[in-house]
Amino acid sequence: MSTQILLIAIGLLCWLIESHLATLVSIKQDEHEGVVRLPAKPTKIA
Repeated sequence: MSTQILLIAIGLLCWLIESHLATLVSIKQDEHEGVVRLPAKPTKIA
């Protein structure tokens, strides 16, 4: 039973890291346009 919990925890951790990396990558791609995309709302950098 503990191995199942461990596998679920590892899966959640990988999913969190992947979504965080995707967010960082999209921010890096938009930096040259002067736009940073946040989950809630995009904000323009003056």
